[in-house]
Amino acid sequence: MPYSHNTTIELCGEKYAAIVLFEWDDSPFICSVEIQRKVKQFYNEKGEYAPITEIVNLSITKMLNDRQLCALADEITAEALCRAEEDRTEQRLLAMEIA
Repeated sequence: MPYSHNTTIELCGEKYAAIVLFEWDDSPFICSVEIQRKVKQFYNEKGEYAPITEIVNLSITKMLNDRQLCALADEITAEALCRAEEDRTEQRLLAMEIA
């Protein structure tokens, strides 16, 4: 079952919200990377004014090289380690309250 990680990616000087789908074995294995962009449309197909905002997803997995994929994996690992440390600290505090 793939997990997801939200991040930002810079392409050609523009920053994009990105979702990284990965599987976790001993380390994260990147399955796909999608960037998201909001697109505003002011007129519908009939030419009537009807403003809407859509979110468009674009897979950029094949555009990334090994160094970029490793950087994303390192970011995911660092976040997981941080969460694990927070969980251990919370468990210690709970144990101290019970004792």
